[in-house]
Amino acid sequence: MKGRHINWPETAAALTVLAFGVFMAAKGMDYPLGSLRRMGAGFMPVALGTLLALFGVGLLFEALRAPEEVFEIRLRPLIAIGLSILFFAFTVRHIGMIPATLGMIVLAAFADPPFRAMPALLSAAVIAIAGYLLFVPGLGVSLDPFWW
Repeated sequence: MKGRHINWPETAAALTVLAFGVFMAAKGMDYPLGSLRRMGAGFMPVALGTLLALFGVGLLFEALRAPEEVFEIRLRPLIAIGLSILFFAFTVRHIGMIPATLGMIVLAAFADPPFRAMPALLSAAVIAIAGYLLFVPGLGVSLDPFWW
């Protein structure tokens, strides 16, 4: 008889989703639930947390039946995405939202080899302009588009 192996990465992900759902539902219970006609502040966190926990249980069943896979940690995406987030966080107030977003997207594009400059720049331009329009005029966030 062949031994049973556990697919640890998928099992850990499923347990994380399950734990977050239970936490969300438990914290939502601190607020009044109300009724379906007049929902209280805790209704949505409890409902969404319960759905997320059920989704986590389903993922757990699927993960326990999945074949074991070799899980490799790739450093390039981890470093590129981490640096892009740090770049945005440290530069958005100094150089403006649009250049900081452009830099963030281009740095994040290095995560997936091979780096292709034209799609990265095109994506960065679209995301920077859309982000600016959404957050500054749309939501009223006080960020300058450029440093001047």
